[in-house]
Amino acid sequence: GKIDRMWVEYYIDGESTPSIAFQPSMMCGLGFPTLAKDFEYSAGGLCGKTAPVGGWSNTFPIPFYKSAVVTVRADPSDGAGCYGGYVSVRG
Repeated sequence: GKIDRMWVEYYIDGESTPSIAFQPSMMCGLGFPTLAKDFEYSAGGLCGKTAPVGGWSNTFPIPFYKSAVVTVRADPSDGAGCYGGYVSVRG
């Protein structure tokens, strides 16, 4: 689904360009799920997937000094528009 192709971007300490940008499926090493049927991925507890659509998680520490701004956007292949979903950021 579209939520599996979204982009998450981190702007650290006032950056004008994100220093961290990823699609959750690629970040977790499962970018091609149709090729990995019946495959369970483990990043030692730092990354995972808990739902058939979406459900990506990561606990990679991201150090910053003053601020961290996190944005989420649709993949360009999904066209313009607003899509439903949610992202939880803790820190």
